[in-house]
Amino acid sequence: MSRAPVLAVLQAAATETLYGRAGDGPSILLLTSGLPAGPPGGELFAELARQARVLAPVLPRGGATGDPAHAALASWLGEVCEGLGLERPTVVLDEALVVLLTGALASIDAFAGVVVLVAPGDDAEARARRLAARGACPVPAAHGDVAAIARAVCACLPRDGDGR
Repeated sequence: MSRAPVLAVLQAAATETLYGRAGDGPSILLLTSGLPAGPPGGELFAELARQARVLAPVLPRGGATGDPAHAALASWLGEVCEGLGLERPTVVLDEALVVLLTGALASIDAFAGVVVLVAPGDDAEARARRLAARGACPVPAAHGDVAAIARAVCACLPRDGDGR
């Protein structure tokens, strides 16, 4: 896969999912609560694509508030992984999505790893410790140093397989 970002549409079941893809190497499924998730050309997307194969789908929206539908996310995530041919990718998500995706991430064995971008705040260290206790790799996402964040994410990637 090229390092240049590409936008594509995945047709899975009854949904269409727009996603960006770029890079080569271990597979990262980048999920962020922004629109679109890790857009091609976005700084974190671009930095991660220097070291890994990054696939960044736009999360489905639902309800009047525009929040993703809790019940449908686990199914959607499974369809996206299957449709993109991902077997045990590393999932990188921002902390805001941890609660929404708890059901989808409950079977952590379905993923090579789960990396959570921890938002800054007074209790960031305590939140990071709780995430680590659940088996996630917490990465501080403060101060806009995207290259440092990408290096920390890549340090969390499994070394024993490529997650494809």
